[in-house]
Parts: sequence; C-alpha cells; structure tokens
Amino acid sequence: ALKSAWQSVGADGSRVALIEGEPGVGKTRLADDFLRWVTSRGGLVLRGRGSDARGGAPFGAIIEALRGTLDAPGLGGVDAEWLAEVARVLPALRRRFTALPEVSLHAQADGWRLFEGVGQVLLALAEDRPLAVMIDDLQWCDADSCGLLHFLVRRLADSRVLWCATFTVGEVERDAPAARLGRALRAMRGATHMTLAPLSQGDVWQLVRELGRVESPTAGQRLAARIHEVTAGNPFYVIELLRRRIESNPASHQV
Repeated sequence: ALKSAWQSVGADGSRVALIEGEPGVGKTRLADDFLRWVTSRGGLVLRGRGSDARGGAPFGAIIEALRGTLDAPGLGGVDAEWLAEVARVLPALRRRFTALPEVSLHAQADGWRLFEGVGQVLLALAEDRPLAVMIDDLQWCDADSCGLLHFLVRRLADSRVLWCATFTVGEVERDAPAARLGRALRAMRGATHMTLAPLSQGDVWQLVRELGRVESPTAGQRLAARIHEVTAGNPFYVIELLRRRIESNPASHQV
C-alpha cells in the first residue's frame, strides 16, 4: 500500500499515508523499511518526530525534518526572502547561504510568512526530485507543528510529495491538535490509512522458526502459543521474549 502511494505521487499530486497501531506493533519498523525503499528509488526523505507537546519546542517535528534539506541541491532554487523566513527556525541555513537578508520584527510577527517560506522550500525540493516527508509519533506533535503540517499538506497538494506519519492510537485526547490533524489526514482524498494488527499465533510460530533452530516442531509450536498468549501478539514483546530466551542459552538456539 505504501509503495503504491509513492508510485502515484506526481501523476495525482501529493499523497498522504497514515500508519496507526498500538505501541510496539511495528509502525516505525515498517516506516524505516519503506523509507529505505524510497531512497533506493531516488526519492528524498525528510524525517521528524513528535515529542511531548507539553515540553517540546514549537515546530519541533518540522524543524527536525527540515534539517534534512540543508545539503539538498534543490534548496539553491528558493528565493532568498523565503530562505530567510525559514532561517528563523533553522539558523543553520545561514551557514550555507551567508547573504540571506535579515527578517524585520514586523515580518517575524507574521506567522503566514514562516508557513509560506517552509512551503516554498519543500516546493523547490519536490521540483528537483520526489519527496517523502515522514513524521514519527504524530500524536505527540505540538500545536504549532500540527498547524504548519496541515497548511503544508494543502499548500503542496499538486506537488510530488508523500506525507507519511505514524500515529499511536489511544495516547492523545480527542480534541488535541494532533488528534484533529490525524482525522483531517484520514479524510483527505486518496489518503492511505492502515492500522497494523498484532501478530497471529501462526506469525509467532514463524518467528520462532526463523530466530532459532527448531529441533522439535511440537515443542516449538507450544512455545509460540505460550508467547502469543503472554504478549497478545505485540511484535516488540514477542521479539524481546525470544531474544531473552536465546541469550539465556547462548550455546544453543535450539527449541
């Protein structure tokens, strides 16, 4: 589903992909594998992560993603006026573009100019090569990041951009900015929305076979059933239990 969303970017404008699920179910692992695939296909990946909205810096997730633009060739095509706006939150831009104009106090008070500046940067990058913007832990994004993200998704609707985010359900209040943004993204035309389910008992049995040499299939299946029962199929806990079992008997990985 993610590959299909990426391959349709451009012909159908931008796309949105939202990966949901409980903690430890594999959202970030899936995103990691997918983004490596995007890079192998020539795409540019920008990645940020939401932090606790009560203690994180304003625009924290977007600033982190923008750091991935600093060496991008397409950045040279952005008007200096807009680069100067973005440099307000990403001062490292001034080390690459030393002649950027200063932003007046009046302009600093105009939030729209910062939003448009970030949009102009991403538009230029997407002109150069297809762009994937990944936000991990969207549920923890601060209100400023959520507002900017919502603006950017609409502003770049006709560009070669895939907006991808992971979202842990049940960790944010329904009226929080991140929850409202998540609902808006799901409702967008052509959005790819997937909820990762826990592993089945058969999936756990496959992991047991792959992570250890199974001498007794019957015993291995009993172990898989027990692990599935204890972990409810959560991949993180399944793998941790199997790893501890192997580490406790380093001389043999046999079941």
